[in-house]
Amino acid sequence: VKKAEDGLMCDLCEKAIGGVTDLLNNYNVSGYVESFLEDNLCNKLGSYEALCDAAVESEPPSIIAAIEAKILDPETLCTEIHMCSSSDLLGGSVECSICDAA
Repeated sequence: VKKAEDGLMCDLCEKAIGGVTDLLNNYNVSGYVESFLEDNLCNKLGSYEALCDAAVESEPPSIIAAIEAKILDPETLCTEIHMCSSSDLLGGSVECSICDAA
């Protein structure tokens, strides 16, 4: 039964991370990050505000892309947080795991 539970947890983790990734792709996250940094960081830097604004405007797309590619990859993240083992990622499914346990 433990194997079926492990497979279920892995599938649930991957679906949750996939949902978060979809949300990030469907909303203007870069624009939100840019506005947040300008409002909460750059405007507090006095004479460095213009430099900060320029960096914020040019960097968020690459930062967001790196986060999505590396951190929000469902297989990678779920394995790193021990919700999946590498054997769970070989194409198995919850249904198969549950049938095997029955």
